[in-house]
Amino acid sequence: MSLTLPIHSPGPWISCDLGDYGDYDGNCRVILGDDRRVAVVLGTQEEDAANAALIAAAPDLLAAARSSLQQIEAKLGSDHPACSTLRVAIEKALTIQAPDEDGDAS
Repeated sequence: MSLTLPIHSPGPWISCDLGDYGDYDGNCRVILGDDRRVAVVLGTQEEDAANAALIAAAPDLLAAARSSLQQIEAKLGSDHPACSTLRVAIEKALTIQAPDEDGDAS
């Protein structure tokens, strides 16, 4: 696995309030990164707001996972169980899944 720099919009990302940023009649939250739309979370429920907040935190969470991996490897060794968990999470964040012939991500 390669831990190269991501190609995503740089952080910080923010979750706009309902009704901000031309958001489809106030029924969704737009997540902005580098002053452009990164994602749109449809819905006005508390769970939808929590999902938007989690997406907005993604760049910070990725940076924290990378930093934690480096620190654990340096202090406890790269074979520590936490390292494999962090590597899987980092790889998931950096892997772009190509759609199959039906248009679904594999």
